[in-house]
Amino acid sequence: MVRCVLPRKELGKTVIDDSIDLHQFSKEHPEIQPGGWWKPRDCKARSRVAFVIPFRDRWKTLRVLLPQLHLVLQRQKIHYRIFLSEQSGNETFNKGRIMNAAFLESQKIFSFDCVTFHDADLIPENDRNLYVCPYMPRHMSVLVSTLNYTGFYNLLIGGVLEMNISHFRDVNGYSNEYWGWGGEDDDIAFRIENSGYHFIRPPREVGRYFMVEHKKAYRNPQR
Repeated sequence: MVRCVLPRKELGKTVIDDSIDLHQFSKEHPEIQPGGWWKPRDCKARSRVAFVIPFRDRWKTLRVLLPQLHLVLQRQKIHYRIFLSEQSGNETFNKGRIMNAAFLESQKIFSFDCVTFHDADLIPENDRNLYVCPYMPRHMSVLVSTLNYTGFYNLLIGGVLEMNISHFRDVNGYSNEYWGWGGEDDDIAFRIENSGYHFIRPPREVGRYFMVEHKKAYRNPQR
């Protein structure tokens, strides 16, 4: 089977629809397999990507993200599987732990080349922002609506981060020691640099994300 060629002329700015019903979407898209995976049938995908979406109390934002993400990934001809990693109980949220756990568990289910850690409230605005496996850790959410689409600081790699499996193992994953919102993304940025890697990013006009409004979580005071 021939390798997939990206239909670049068909890619561009996306239309964000926050009124989609997930059950209706599933009926209209039977090609999405149980467990949230899909692969192109007319060509061999260039990348096999696991998507880890860590969350707690974010079902309303997931209702917007999931349909959008499925459609973007299919247009990009990616063999993918989406893993939702929810922290239960009443303990303070620990994003690093549930991302590490999801990474380990996902390898038992799906054979993939790279992993994308994707916040539940960030919706891609341009599907020229390709979720293909990168040669270096790639920070994809360069500009975010709630920050008025301006850069924050150079080591900011939170939001959407894609890494080759070997790179993620080399940096020993995320820290498990950050409780509350924030901190784990800055920590992995230092881990990546200290391991001899560097970040890559898409062009600013492409790496744009819309943040769905939600109740703010408890912030890590050490951030």
